Amino acid sequence: MTRPILQFVDVATNQASKFGAWARNLRQERRLTIEALAKKAGISKQYLSVLERGQPHALTGKAVTPKVELVDRIAKALNVDADEARLAAGYAPSSPVEAQGFFSGYYNLPPDRQELARRQIKGILDSLADKNHDTNYIDDE
Repeated sequence: MTRPILQFVDVATNQASKFGAWARNLRQERRLTIEALAKKAGISKQYLSVLERGQPHALTGKAVTPKVELVDRIAKALNVDADEARLAAGYAPSSPVEAQGFFSGYYNLPPDRQELARRQIKGILDSLADKNHDTNYIDDE
């Protein structure tokens, strides 16, 4: 079944929005300002603000999705595991060994956080499955 290109833009926007909300929540938990986190991650506060709000690019209308290297820098600046950040951004963990560590950490979470993680991972897998089975999509690579 062929799906319209717009649907995949919406999926990408939704994933970017999830990553932005994830980053914003952690930043606020750590009582960091946008300026402080941006400086620690080596990005502009304007770019971080756009990421956190999950807004599409002003000119293209496409989701603003950070490259994996930037996701890792944001994770380091927030003092969280890079694989957690990668999953929040829709990327695969950096290695199978690290993925095992990530999932062992999952089982140590309280039930409500496990459910949140499960829903986020399921959303990522569903969006990847749709993209991989459809030949009519926009590829960000």
